[in-house]
Amino acid sequence: MQRPIVSALLNVTIATPTNWLMMDFGSRVVVRKTLYSAMREKIGESHTCVLDCICKGTTAGVDPQLASEDTSIRGPQGMRLKTPNNRALQPTYDRADLARLQRALFESIDVRACKGLELGPFDKPLVPRHLGNVKYLDFVDEDTLRKRCAANPNRDAAQVVALDYVLGDLSIGERVQERFDYVVASHVIEHVPNMLGWLRELSTLLTPDTGRLFLIIPDRRFTFDAERPPTTLGELIENDELERSRPALRSVFDGRFYHKPIKSADVWRNPRSTDSIARTFKPEQALALMQQAKDTYIDCHCNVFSDQEFEALIRQSGAFRRHPFRIEKIRATERPFLDFMVLLGMRQCPVP
Repeated sequence: MQRPIVSALLNVTIATPTNWLMMDFGSRVVVRKTLYSAMREKIGESHTCVLDCICKGTTAGVDPQLASEDTSIRGPQGMRLKTPNNRALQPTYDRADLARLQRALFESIDVRACKGLELGPFDKPLVPRHLGNVKYLDFVDEDTLRKRCAANPNRDAAQVVALDYVLGDLSIGERVQERFDYVVASHVIEHVPNMLGWLRELSTLLTPDTGRLFLIIPDRRFTFDAERPPTTLGELIENDELERSRPALRSVFDGRFYHKPIKSADVWRNPRSTDSIARTFKPEQALALMQQAKDTYIDCHCNVFSDQEFEALIRQSGAFRRHPFRIEKIRATERPFLDFMVLLGMRQCPVP
């Protein structure tokens, strides 16, 4: 539906389904308010949700009182990672979320001129292939992803992308043997058992000195982790020293014990609104899952932080030479959304 609409708006012939992305994001065309008004008149009220997304950056379903015309980013309301082997990368976006994330990414990286790797694109890649030289990676193969679409109305099996790399039981470093100008990972880092080791591993895939890592990360204050203690530097270093390949027992327990069904918009309206919300699970359920995690990989949020807490941890762990990145840009969590964006660049001095 979007192609003919956008074609009509811009009065051009669209040759490919998302050529408009190149005009809006890649070329950074700013649609003025006068043109926006004319567009609304031309396509009618029935499709203005698409127009709002493109021209004003608003998100379908967001409380109008909270919606902002700023170009802040927003990730999915939740990330569906629970699978039989608990290791698929499956962030769930709606189309408005995707447009917002793409805008933030394309403002930071010229994807048309760079070679990139996207982790877990599923059926809605942040960087479509026709926009640049990009490869896709996931833990499971395409057939498995298509089967999972049947249980998720937000997924489209016909849109599942062709993967270049399927990890299976291998690490990224073992599977991927080439370099990239950038790597994109949305709502992934919080699930990684050894975050510092993961950062080092990704750095081996990036072009020395100039490579960039683009991350979209949930802010714990606006998710079901709102009451959970934030991850500490000591925890990150311990996980690194132990070379964890699956979540720590405490992470599994905390993820279940502190879980609350929280909506980010409610927290923005009233930060104390979560006080009256009951926890989702009973303590004995948290203990039972922790016991299960002794023998089984149980996916959970291994790393939880706010935007400022993450920034501090990256700087502190970098000072200990635990990873080779520096913060180029961090975009704080903005009302009414639940996540923040980070652009990490390679330091000149390599980490041993």
